[in-house]
Amino acid sequence: DRGVKVQILVDGLYGTLHMEGNPIFYAAGTNPNIEIKFYNIPNPLKPWTINGRMHDKYLLVDDKLLLLGGRNTFDYFLGEYNLRNLSYDRDVLIYNTKHGQEEAWPSSVLSEADAYFEAMWQSKYCKTVFDSPSASMKKKLPAAKTELAEYYHSLKEAMPELTRSGHDYIPETVAINKATLISNPTHILAKEPWVWYQVQYLMAHAEKQAYIHTPYAVFSKDMYEGMKEAADHVPEVTMLLNATSVGDNFMASSDYTRNRGKILDTGVSLREYFGDHSSHGKSILIDDRLSIVGSYNLDMRSTYVDTETMLVIDGEEFNRQLKACIDTLEDDSLAVQKDGTYVTDPEVPVIPVPSKKKVIFAVTSRLFQLFRYLI
Repeated sequence: DRGVKVQILVDGLYGTLHMEGNPIFYAAGTNPNIEIKFYNIPNPLKPWTINGRMHDKYLLVDDKLLLLGGRNTFDYFLGEYNLRNLSYDRDVLIYNTKHGQEEAWPSSVLSEADAYFEAMWQSKYCKTVFDSPSASMKKKLPAAKTELAEYYHSLKEAMPELTRSGHDYIPETVAINKATLISNPTHILAKEPWVWYQVQYLMAHAEKQAYIHTPYAVFSKDMYEGMKEAADHVPEVTMLLNATSVGDNFMASSDYTRNRGKILDTGVSLREYFGDHSSHGKSILIDDRLSIVGSYNLDMRSTYVDTETMLVIDGEEFNRQLKACIDTLEDDSLAVQKDGTYVTDPEVPVIPVPSKKKVIFAVTSRLFQLFRYLI
């Protein structure tokens, strides 16, 4: 309503399942300043279109702000709308201190993110949706628009700071030397693993340590070899991930149940998280200077199938702050020994896998090997 042009890009499978037929989205999509597109709407007659998913999660605001991470725009991941199913996640906010300076734009990571977005937005895989409501849907739009307006005003009253102009981001951010965007190809077929190539190279060339925080770990042969290379050349390589009793991805937990020993055989130090909620953050610390944050899980789907975006951030203070966040999660984790048992910690009780789930894992951990490249 302020004249700001808003572009919203949503994964086509998710959008088709969860957004189609909802008057709220037609109310937004028919606004002259809002355009919504779906990336790769699945075609049942072309089964290969089902797997090409957009896994990126980022928000660009002018030439000023970039918010990028692993958090989906969904009640399960945002806020406390669903108290029964919460998830710890992580995003990074980049504030461009040279916003408004045209000559500085090409050197900003925001320009990289903008170019990435525009290329995908204009690609043949993206289609505008919610701009042409049916006659019956048009009758529902006034109520939907009223609902949106009322919700906006209630948020504005409850949290006026959200709409206050002139916010100063300097006190809430730390200076960095550079940020670089890395991403996978954006077509819908099997992908060359660009993100994996780059994060594996950075891990294998660390001087002292590489610390990986990922919700899940599902490795291909090349990924096992890449992790072993890192563990062989770097004094300390640690991976923190959800214990199967805590994780919310049933398929990934099934695969981990079967292949946990193979991950340990790479020489990587494993820690399993036993917190009160599942962890969904994706980050890597390289020594005391480099940090990697974004949407990429250390699994085969993120590596070979989905679109992914990660920021490689060069900055010691940012690295320290990210490490402090990960350390908080590590406090609720247990180290896994070579024989698969845990190093006991009186402060961290083991949360057992429920008996019913354990029986199911015994079957699915084998069954899912047939298509684990999609996990």
